Amino acid sequence: GARTSLLTLVDPERQRFVSQVGLLPAWARRGESPLSHSFCQHVVRTGRPVRIDDVAQHPEHLSNRAVRDFGLRTYLGVPFRSPDGEVIGALCAASHEAREWTEDDRLLLEDLSEAATSELARSRSDRSHAEAVALAGRQSAMVRAFFDTVPLMMGVAEVLDHDILHHIDNAATATFYGTTPEAMRGRLATELGADATSIGRWLAAYERAIETGQPAVFDYEHPAPAGARTLSATVAVVGRSDTGRPLCSYVVEDVTDARQKDPTGYLALSGGEHFVPSGSAKVASRRPASERGTAPPDTCVCVLLVRLLRLL
Repeated sequence: GARTSLLTLVDPERQRFVSQVGLLPAWARRGESPLSHSFCQHVVRTGRPVRIDDVAQHPEHLSNRAVRDFGLRTYLGVPFRSPDGEVIGALCAASHEAREWTEDDRLLLEDLSEAATSELARSRSDRSHAEAVALAGRQSAMVRAFFDTVPLMMGVAEVLDHDILHHIDNAATATFYGTTPEAMRGRLATELGADATSIGRWLAAYERAIETGQPAVFDYEHPAPAGARTLSATVAVVGRSDTGRPLCSYVVEDVTDARQKDPTGYLALSGGEHFVPSGSAKVASRRPASERGTAPPDTCVCVLLVRLLRLL
């Protein structure tokens, strides 16, 4: 058997010992050698096996410092490839005594080199997967922090024929209804106390968003024990649920106080949206873009929410 075996990575200035058996202790501790001591560089350069039965019979290799410093006299190396096929190093066997390498010796090294490449691919895949999971976790945490700290009510709901099924609701929405986001998940709007008139307004807006593919905006009076609240809502299509029904996001701002204090200012703040009187199910209309200026803040937030919720 060979006295020394190496798995190396070769770059323009050095070869690194990824794994080694039988190397002189001083060089093993260094973990690398300059190319002046490398036969593996020739494997990488040619992309083919290199066989030297007796270096004394190959004058072109006598100047290799491995002959003097490592005492090597015979060498057999095969390419070590990256998962994408690039030759990045060599798997080799070497000895202080001349020997005639056989075809079986070469095939064995090639099999071992392929196994090392497969292990490298698996390691990279595991690392890439772990990094992707960590990144997804950080993104999800950021989305959740945004979702639960903004004062606007927002979430995602599934549009049914005559009701609305809540999938995700943020803390502001749960507080408005006097419950928790967890308690709202998987609940129908009717189960949460919404009346038929309010549900009809929401369904009309959802249907408009589904038909146009654009956010739909509407305002309405929401009945509450302490008195009706004026809500300005924007809804947009997110996708479809496992049942094939539309999933829509919603963003709601309670504009009761702002409207009572300054109706004119409220209209300007909403980007020219027309307030819908109590009892009307009409979706709010918009002025032409040339007269309107920028989009209403709640519409911008809704579009942002649609993008962010895809990360949850």
